[in-house]
Amino acid sequence: MVQHLCKTFLADAAEYEAAQARWRRLWEKLVAAEKPEAEWKVPWFRAEFVNGAALRDGNPIFSAVASALRRGVRIIQYEPTTDHLELEYWLDTFQGDEAIAELVISCALSDQAEQRAGELMRSWITTGRVGRESTAE
Repeated sequence: MVQHLCKTFLADAAEYEAAQARWRRLWEKLVAAEKPEAEWKVPWFRAEFVNGAALRDGNPIFSAVASALRRGVRIIQYEPTTDHLELEYWLDTFQGDEAIAELVISCALSDQAEQRAGELMRSWITTGRVGRESTAE
């Protein structure tokens, strides 16, 4: 059983900002510890309407990009639907001026989801691989 955090973040602006801040702190901790070879820009995607008002739909709640590596990270957060760990991830390609390989993590925020997301992001920052492929030589 998982204790979800910021369960009503889509309806509560203060919870949304708390969730964003939590993801940002996790990212800063990872980057400080791993000392990546390239500079990462945060945020990569600006989640806002044309008029500048914040778009608070959780996609993305956090994003980062290392243009030199052509590698990005996007966190999609959604409200919990069960009392279990809710986390999926996949690799995608963002087609902009140059293709960016993107790690996408979709989850309901909990301590366990944050820990697993941190492991995935750490691997992505340092090797550009995640999951089973991160152990392949």
